[in-house]
Amino acid sequence: MQYLIMFLASVFPYVAQFIGASITRVVVSLGFGTVAFAGVGFIFDTIIDKLNTSTNAVTPLVAQFIHLAGIDTAINILLSAGFALLVLKGTNKAGSMRKQVWRKPGDKSDVSWDA
Repeated sequence: MQYLIMFLASVFPYVAQFIGASITRVVVSLGFGTVAFAGVGFIFDTIIDKLNTSTNAVTPLVAQFIHLAGIDTAINILLSAGFALLVLKGTNKAGSMRKQVWRKPGDKSDVSWDA
C-alpha cells in the first residue's frame, strides 16, 4: 500500500501538469480558430459581395461570355486556394504542423533541426 501511495505521489504532479496544459491548449486553439475563421469568412464575404455588385453593370452577353470562359469558376478556385493557404499558415504558426526541411539549391545557411 505504501508503494502505491509513493507512486501516486510521484506521478500526480506530471499528470496534473499534462491535463492542465492539454486543456489550455485545446481552449486556446478553439478560440483562435473560431475568431480566425469568422474573420477570414467576413473578408471573403466582402470580396464576393463586391464582385457580385460589380457584375450588375455587365451586359448579359458579357456575363454569358464570362460564364462560358470559366472566369467565375477560376475566381472561386483562387478564393478557395487563398483560404486554404491561410489555414495552412495558421496551423504552422500554432505549431501543429512540422516545419519545412527542404532548402533551395545553393542555400548555405545552417539547418534548424528543432521541429
